[in-house]
Amino acid sequence: MQEYFKERLKIVSFDKLLFLREFQKSRRWLNSKELAELAKWAESHQKERYRIGDCLFELMDDFKRESQESFR
Repeated sequence: MQEYFKERLKIVSFDKLLFLREFQKSRRWLNSKELAELAKWAESHQKERYRIGDCLFELMDDFKRESQESFR
C-alpha cells in the first residue's frame, strides 16, 4: 500500500496542495511506521520543489495526536 501512495504522490507532485491532500489520505490506510517512512520519502522527494517538510511534520503531529486519543 505504501508503494501505491508513493506513486500517487509522484503523479500529483506538480501541485503542493494536491500533494498534501494525497499524503493526508494515506493516513487512513497506513500504520504509523509506514506513514513515518512515507513522510520521510515525501520530504526528500519534494524538499527542493515545495519545501513541504513543515507541512508534513504538522500532518504527522495530527496523526500522532489522533492515535493517542483513540487509545484513551
